[in-house]
Order: sequence, then C-alpha cells, then structure tokens
Amino acid sequence: KMKPLAMVAAGGLALVVPCYNEEERLRSAAFVSYLAETPTVRLIFVDDGSSDGTVPLLQKLVAAAAGGAELLQLPQNCGKAEAV
Repeated sequence: KMKPLAMVAAGGLALVVPCYNEEERLRSAAFVSYLAETPTVRLIFVDDGSSDGTVPLLQKLVAAAAGGAELLQLPQNCGKAEAV
C-alpha cells in the first residue's frame, strides 16, 4: 500500500474527500467506484464527525476499493477546512 505522498511523487494522485453527513450523496456517487479502481488515484475520505450513516458506508467503500482508498475519522465536527 503506497502512502499518498509517495504515490504523488510516483506520478499518482491522492484526492482528499471531506465528508460530513454525506450518506445520501455518497450512495449516488458513481465516481467513487471508478476512482477507486484507478491504480494511480487514491481516495482519502475524512469523516468530520458525521451523525448519519456516512461512516459505515465509507467503511464499505474503502473495503471494496482494495487499497485504493482509506478512511480517516475526526472525533468531532471541526469543519471542512480542518478535514482537508
């Protein structure tokens, strides 16, 4: 598993996706599976203290991405700027 900065240095791309109560939007985000299958793109989801079903959904997406994504969780809602 390549770290995001090493991936970028190797010509890859790491995308940080801040998430706060995004369960409904993430369910309809077809790009997630496409990007997760692209080996030069790594998705880094940052949950910003969601109170809906965002975290369980992200856990499923990360597991399905087979190393193409990861989930970081903030202990409480800190705002989008902090999540990024």
